[in-house]
Amino acid sequence: MLKRYLITYDIPQTKRRTKVHDLLQGYGFRVNDSVFEVTIPSSQMKTLTARLDMLIKPKEDSLRIYPLCIACAKNAFALGKEPIPFEAEETQI
Repeated sequence: MLKRYLITYDIPQTKRRTKVHDLLQGYGFRVNDSVFEVTIPSSQMKTLTARLDMLIKPKEDSLRIYPLCIACAKNAFALGKEPIPFEAEETQI
């Protein structure tokens, strides 16, 4: 079963930040500088979480993962030039 997540990070060191960005790029869509929308099975999320945990330094970095129910994700909206949340993923599901 696919689940949706909003993943945000604040990583001061460029090399680590780039590694996190590159990893997340393979799982979802970047919607802001340090924000990704991801739709993946929960089993794949466990793998992603483990990989992210290996990349960050907990005392220096902040990475947050917010699970979103499908109904909540469908009710999300954007203002301005941003695409509708999870819109790009809808075409792939």
